[in-house]
Amino acid sequence: MVFFRSYVAWTIVWLALVLPSAPTFAGEYRALVSAVTGETVRLDVQFAGDGETVETEVTLSFATAFISMSEPVAQPGAICHIVSPTRFRAIPVSGGNLPLSPTFTTYCSVNVTVAENAPIGLIPFTPLDLECYNAQAQRRGCSLRSPSGVRVTGPPGPRTLRYTPSLGSTISFAQGVIAGTQAPPKTIEVGVNGSSGVASLSACSVSGPGAEHFSLTPTALTFENSESQELVLGCTYPADTGTAVLTCIEFDGDTPFPGTPRTFPLNCPVPSPPASINPTVSTSPISGATINTYAPTVGSLGIGYIGLIANGGSGVGSTLVSCSASGAVEIAAFPLRPSGPGPIQFVMTASDDFQALTVGSVLTSGTSPVEAAGTVTCQIANQTDVAFIVNSPRLIPPDISPPPPPGGGLPGGVTPPQSIDALTPAWLAALALLLAVGSVLVLIRRR
Repeated sequence: MVFFRSYVAWTIVWLALVLPSAPTFAGEYRALVSAVTGETVRLDVQFAGDGETVETEVTLSFATAFISMSEPVAQPGAICHIVSPTRFRAIPVSGGNLPLSPTFTTYCSVNVTVAENAPIGLIPFTPLDLECYNAQAQRRGCSLRSPSGVRVTGPPGPRTLRYTPSLGSTISFAQGVIAGTQAPPKTIEVGVNGSSGVASLSACSVSGPGAEHFSLTPTALTFENSESQELVLGCTYPADTGTAVLTCIEFDGDTPFPGTPRTFPLNCPVPSPPASINPTVSTSPISGATINTYAPTVGSLGIGYIGLIANGGSGVGSTLVSCSASGAVEIAAFPLRPSGPGPIQFVMTASDDFQALTVGSVLTSGTSPVEAAGTVTCQIANQTDVAFIVNSPRLIPPDISPPPPPGGGLPGGVTPPQSIDALTPAWLAALALLLAVGSVLVLIRRR
């Protein structure tokens, strides 16, 4: 008999060593929240696994009309569903072949609103369809932690107001550019704490030396629920002073009748013009081009043109251009007659965005071959220098009108008269007209 008892004892010990042990805890749900009457709170439904559970779900029921549920939110992969006015279901994510987390994890959240006449104490949840399974689809033991439900802790506190930004903060508008234009609006968010009684803001107004530059809507707010509201402020950028004070009378649980003034300093800054931007300058023809000119007689001057075009720029920004000639080339600012090598300077701005340089060379022989008479180089501030080759003039055969000289016309394809010597006042007027037409064409093409 002693031998038999020893054998049984050793067998029990052996089985305990070789057989897998069962977990020492079970999967558990947790769902508990506290609220005062009339309050809306967020209830989190959490689950902690037992080391084996991979699938689970629970339906929670409550037998009362003193609470209502809304706005269920499920975590990714989970399900959170209001089945009926007194029942909702939570299904955590599937673990697949892996056990769910053994620490309490929120899988479902729902808004719970407690009625104003709800009794003090716990409104319990009753678990229905509480199921847990392991990876082999075997049922596992799980439970709902007690207590679970909505604990009504007492009557609601009085409604009080809170402000964003906080009371006394300066409301500053964005920096403007032009006086008399509207700034982007600013808002003051007014929220509510507590749920008992009524809170309000009244007699809201703006006062101070720059009050006329501000607008406000609305001028009164009444709070009978928990929803936030806004005061919207506007500002017209002033030419001088843009400071004032917003004052409202607050009446709530902390400030009984007749209420307390609440203030916010206001600042609408005097506009600051934008920084000036210097234009970039391009030329027509482009740098490196050869300018050909024509003259009717030996000793007369053949001319061509280089257009200077300002691109972009703003404010009082400007770009200096300085042009010089070499060799037998003379230059001048249009419409003057070329009379020397320069330098000739131009100040290019956004408002004065087209100017022209007149280029000239004297025809010395009617039979000499066309060759370079010299060059024109223009230095443009903060840009690469531009340079042009100017050929010696060609003789215009008698009674034959020359073709338009390549690269030697005004921008836009307008060809100017070819000789300065024989110009009359009428020709000078025509030259001015042609240059104006050319500038308009260039601007149209550029824009």
